[in-house]
Amino acid sequence: MKKLKVLINVSLGLILFISIFLSSCDKTAHSEDGILETNIDSLISISQSLILNDYHEAEKYAIKAHQLSQIGHYQIGLARSQELFASIENAKGNFEKSLSHIDSAILVSKQNKQFGFVANHEQLKGFIYFTNSKYDSAYHWYIKALPYFENQKNKSSLGNLYTKIGRVYYNKLEYDLALNYYQKALSITRESGNERSIARDLNNIASVYVTQRKHSEALNYFREALQINLKSNRKAWVAINYHNLSKIYSDQNMFDSAIINIDKALNIDRILDNKSSIAEDLYSFGMLYKKMEEYEKAIPQLLESKHLCKETNNLTTLWRVNDALSNSYSELGLFEEAYLEQKEYQSLSDSMNGSSSYRSIIEMELQYKYDLEKSKNSIKEQRRIIILLASLGSLLLLALILTILYTKLKLKQKESIIQQETLKSKLSNNEAELITNMMQLSEKNESLEQVLEQLKELSLNVRQKDQQQVDQIMANVKQNMNDNIWKEFEIRFKEVNSNFYKKLEGKHSNLTSNESRLCAFLKLNMSSKEIAAITHQSPKSINVARSRLRKKLNISYSDINISQYLNEL
Repeated sequence: MKKLKVLINVSLGLILFISIFLSSCDKTAHSEDGILETNIDSLISISQSLILNDYHEAEKYAIKAHQLSQIGHYQIGLARSQELFASIENAKGNFEKSLSHIDSAILVSKQNKQFGFVANHEQLKGFIYFTNSKYDSAYHWYIKALPYFENQKNKSSLGNLYTKIGRVYYNKLEYDLALNYYQKALSITRESGNERSIARDLNNIASVYVTQRKHSEALNYFREALQINLKSNRKAWVAINYHNLSKIYSDQNMFDSAIINIDKALNIDRILDNKSSIAEDLYSFGMLYKKMEEYEKAIPQLLESKHLCKETNNLTTLWRVNDALSNSYSELGLFEEAYLEQKEYQSLSDSMNGSSSYRSIIEMELQYKYDLEKSKNSIKEQRRIIILLASLGSLLLLALILTILYTKLKLKQKESIIQQETLKSKLSNNEAELITNMMQLSEKNESLEQVLEQLKELSLNVRQKDQQQVDQIMANVKQNMNDNIWKEFEIRFKEVNSNFYKKLEGKHSNLTSNESRLCAFLKLNMSSKEIAAITHQSPKSINVARSRLRKKLNISYSDINISQYLNEL
């Protein structure tokens, strides 16, 4: 007895030890998961900080983050690393690869219901289209992401998105609309105090004023932006500020100041190896020399810009470069070169500034405003109803009524689903029963065939006066084999699929009765072998009939499954 007690105590102690050990392991596993996710997030942050300056180095960190996310099944890490790959491929100029990665990121975030990440991915997808001069598509994805950011407390992201929408309009030469979005963005960024974003928005507004030839306003905005960027050592943006200051000085015919500033911008962009910005700088350099009527100096700058525009797929700047080259060649009397550049300019002009493209953006803008206004009106109406109900002291009663209605609705929905499922099940069972019956009739046919064969052999030895009676019996058996099975099939088939023949006749009135029957068999997803067994034909004959039927149904040159097609009638 004592031994038994000792054994029980030892067993209990062992069980307790194992439980503690497993619990400890579980906590350790959770702790390790947390450390892994933190490491992945750090790798992603490092990669993001490197993209603008060294995307090759950024890619190494992104790959490491993606690999660790796969090992740890960290879905957010997978989505964010795919987003990084999209940015990196876009920086490399690989448009299709970039889209593929961002689509993967959107899919992962949607599956995990991470709607904030989905909105960020959609915004990046818009930017990818934008950097490849596909402005309609860029606008579509920006507008798709916009409602999420407008409903967030963090207005910084909303300001960034307003800026991006403004750039779409700017590149579509719709400067008033661009200015409207830039000013919205600046209003938000001044509230947040984010100096980098403030500098960006100041620069963008000034750029619009330059196009509108409001030089004094533009100069004030550019100078404020330049001071902020110099202070924070943002080289890429300092280059942009110098570039834009050059434009103002050029418009005022202050050519020495213009050349000094554009040269500063070009030197910075060459150090950063920012090809798109270098192309813009070279274009501005060429335009300066053109304005100074030094066409021999202008043409080399413009040709280098043209080469970089094609390399980076910067169609907007390429369009302007073609026009500038055409004019420069013409001034030098090089009319053949001028004609070729003008021809290329016109081709780009037609594709970029078509009315349908502009209409598409305006339609999306109007639709967005309509939806937003509708949403606001709906909210106002709801508030008015709530206040009215509160004044009547009937909120409790309303809640009770809503609860009852909701319960009834759920029950009704549940009943409807059950009815639909029952109907589907019944239909499926009926079809299965129909096929079973047909196969049984087929087996009956085979039995009758054997009887027929025996009668044929018997007829060879029968007396002449009995021959006619035997022939009559054989004819009756044969008639039974064909007619009865068809009648039985059609009666049962119509019970299960009452409208099928009517729909088939309405869409394909040229079918024979045999072809209509073949359609009925195929709708039941029966194989050629099964149909052959029922119809007393060879499978080869059925295959030939199927091929002819596909032609009559106009699906012979497609991958559409004939059974699926007939089921969708």
